[in-house]
Amino acid sequence: MADKLDWLNKHLVLLRYIALKDVMEKEGYKIRPDLAKLFEGMTGAEEMVFKFAEAGDHKSACELMAYIAHRRAAVWWGYRCVLSLTEELRINPAEERDIAGIGANLEPEIPEWAKVEPPKPSPEDIAGMNDQLAKMQTEYMKLRAAVDQNVLQIVEESVAVAFQEFKSVYGMTPMDLLKKFGERIAEDPYPIDPNSPIFVESAKLKAQLAQVQKDTVETIKSVIPPKVPEHQQKMRSPFL
Repeated sequence: MADKLDWLNKHLVLLRYIALKDVMEKEGYKIRPDLAKLFEGMTGAEEMVFKFAEAGDHKSACELMAYIAHRRAAVWWGYRCVLSLTEELRINPAEERDIAGIGANLEPEIPEWAKVEPPKPSPEDIAGMNDQLAKMQTEYMKLRAAVDQNVLQIVEESVAVAFQEFKSVYGMTPMDLLKKFGERIAEDPYPIDPNSPIFVESAKLKAQLAQVQKDTVETIKSVIPPKVPEHQQKMRSPFL
C-alpha cells in the first residue's frame, strides 16, 4: 500500500529531481501552508520524502514522490501499489456496502466529553437570594416611610400613568412583564417555540444536505461500472 515504503529503492536513478527548488520550479509542486514548518532547512527532495514518512504523513510522502520520480519508476510504483492492494484484499476482503448510505446520517454524533449536564440549582444559593430579597424589601419599606408622603403620592401617580401608557402599547405593565418573565424562567424544561427561526433554518439546511447526499450517490452510481463475473474472476487471479 501507499504507506509501505520499505520497498522503495533509494538510488538516485529513480529520481528526476534532487533539489526541492527544482521540483517546485519545474513541476509546480507547492508547499502546503500547514506543512511549511517541516520544510524549514530542507533542500533535498528525496530527504523530504523520508521525513514525511518518519512523521507518519505517508500521503504527503507519496505526493512528493510522484513529483520527483522518473515516469517509468512512477508507473512501476503504481503497479506495486496495485499488487499490494490486491494482496491485502485477498487477506482481508472488503465488505459489500450500499453506497446509498453515504452521508445518510445527517444527525451529528456528540462525543461523550462534549456532553454537559445542565447545572442543578443550589439550595444554598436559592436561600441566599431569598435573604437578599427580604432585606431589599425591608430597606424599601424604610425608605417609603422616610419620604414625604405628598412627594411619594405624586411619584406613585406618575408611575401609574407611565405604566398605563406602557400597557396601552405592549398589552401589559412592566411589572406584569417581569412577573411573566419569572414564570417562564421557573418552567422546567424551558419551552422553546418550534417555529423559532433557528429551527426553520435548521430544517432548510437538512433538506439541502439530503438533496446533496442524493445527488452525490446518483453521481457515484453513474460512474461505477457494473459488476461482471468474468472480470471479478480475473481480479482474483494471482497473475494480475
